[in-house]
Amino acid sequence: MKGKVHVILKKEELLAKKLEGKTVVIFDVLLATSTIAAALQQGAIEVIPVKNEEEARKKAETYKPDEIALVGEYRGKTIEGFFDPNPSTLKEHVQNKAVILSTTNGTVAIHNAEKAKHVYAASLLNGEAVASAVCQPSQDETVLLVCSGSSDRFCLEDLYGAGYFISCLLQLKTFHLTDAAKAALLLYEAYEHSPVEILKRSAVGEMLTQYGFLDEIGFVSRKNVYSVVPKVVKKASKRGGNDMSEMKTEAKGGSFLLKKTSTHHVYTPEDLTDEHRMIAQTAKQFIEKEVDPYHNDIEQQDFNKVVELMHKAGELGLLAHSIPETYGGLGLDKVSKGLVGEIIGRTSGYGVAHSNHTCIATLPITYFGTKEQKKNTCLNWQAGNILAPTV
Repeated sequence: MKGKVHVILKKEELLAKKLEGKTVVIFDVLLATSTIAAALQQGAIEVIPVKNEEEARKKAETYKPDEIALVGEYRGKTIEGFFDPNPSTLKEHVQNKAVILSTTNGTVAIHNAEKAKHVYAASLLNGEAVASAVCQPSQDETVLLVCSGSSDRFCLEDLYGAGYFISCLLQLKTFHLTDAAKAALLLYEAYEHSPVEILKRSAVGEMLTQYGFLDEIGFVSRKNVYSVVPKVVKKASKRGGNDMSEMKTEAKGGSFLLKKTSTHHVYTPEDLTDEHRMIAQTAKQFIEKEVDPYHNDIEQQDFNKVVELMHKAGELGLLAHSIPETYGGLGLDKVSKGLVGEIIGRTSGYGVAHSNHTCIATLPITYFGTKEQKKNTCLNWQAGNILAPTV
C-alpha cells in the first residue's frame, strides 16, 4: 500500500481532530524552520518553539541565563532583547545552549500541529535528511506537509520547500500525491535550479530584500547542506512544554565524548521494532544454515562458494537493505542495516564480500548515481544477479 502525501497551504487550515496518528512536516522556509535547522546544526542542544514573546520570556525564567539563547521576531522585526533569527548569524550565540525561539508563523504552526503523532521541521537546508527519517518503516503512511504561511496568507516559498521535500521523498519511496502535493512538486520542478529567484519573488522574500537581508535568502536557499532532523520531543519534565530537538545526534569525530547527550538520542535493543527483529532473524538463520558450514572452505579462498552464497543472500533480501524501494530495494532504516551488518560481520571472509557489495559498491550508485544508473544497476545488485567487482 502506497503512503499518501498531502500539502496544507497555511497553518490556519490545520484541524487538530484530523492530526491524530499522522506525521506532520512543518515548512517556514523564510525563516523559522531554516532557523531551527541552522541552530541545531551549529551546536544548539535543543530548540524550544514558543507561540509568542510572552511565552518565551516565561520559559526563559526556568533556565539559568547562561543556559539559553532567546531568539525571535514578530512581523519581521527582531524582538527587543532577543537575538536576530537570521540563520547565518546564529552560530556565535547558540552553541551548547537551549534556544528559545519565537516567530510570527513557523513556531505557531508547530504548536498548531501538536496533536500529530510525529512533528518535524524541514527547510531547503535539511529537506533530504528529514525526508529520510519520514520514509523509515516505523513512520506512518500519511504525511501532511504544512506550509506555515504568513498571518493567514499563503506563502510561495513554503510551497516551493514542500515541493522540494516531495522530490526527496520520491527518491526514497513511492507515494500517492494529492493535487495539492502535485502542485507543490510542479512548482519545485519548474524552479528547481533557481531557488534564490523563487524565494526573492515571494512576498516575504520581497520584505526581507527591502530590509537588507538578501544574503539571508541566499543562505537558506541552499539544498541539503544540513544533516539534522528536528523533531518535536514531548518531554515530561518540571519545565514542561514540547521541546524541539534533532531526532538523533550527528556526532562528529569524538565529539560525543564531550557533548551532552539526552536519553532520547540513545538507541537500545528495547527500541527495536518487529521489522527490525525480523530482518535480524533472517540474517542470523542465513549465517547459521548457509554460511557457517562452509567457513573453512571460504577461508581457504573458495570464491565459487562465496558467489553461491551471495546469490542466496540476494534471494532473501539481505543485499537490498540500503537500496530505496523506488529502485527495487527494501529501503530499510539505518538500524536494520546495522543489525544485518553486525550479524554478517562475524563471518570473516564471507562478511567482507557481503559488506563490500552492499556498502562500498552499492552505496555510491545509490547516493550519487543518475536515475538511469540506479535503474540499470540497483535492481540487479539487490537481487544478487550482478555482484560488485570488490567480491
